[in-house]
Amino acid sequence: MFKAALFVFIGGGIGSTLRYALSIAFGTDQPWHLGTLAANVLGCFILGYLSHYFSLSDTANQSLYLLLATGFCGGFTTFSTFSLEGFALIDKSKILLFFLYVLVSISIGILGIIAGQWISKIIHT
Repeated sequence: MFKAALFVFIGGGIGSTLRYALSIAFGTDQPWHLGTLAANVLGCFILGYLSHYFSLSDTANQSLYLLLATGFCGGFTTFSTFSLEGFALIDKSKILLFFLYVLVSISIGILGIIAGQWISKIIHT
């Protein structure tokens, strides 16, 4: 149990740090919150890839899955930040922008999962 939690902890720390760097790189003062959107889409792509890759083997390395999928992707993607930013748009009475932000984020996130799975299938099958 401790070993598994350690892998999640390390992956989560790396993912969170990279998400923070991405947010800084995109800037925090634009209405689309592109850093959060980019982290969520990229995280969905990575998780889609990993979910297919690790499904190919019955002997997949559980520690590596915990490090990358649970830890890294869990720390890198940002549902709580996404929700807070969505609420901020509502609070500023930018209702149309809020719905557009939610629709685009979720749609592109799902497309990221599909793309990650597709790429993994091409490479690994």
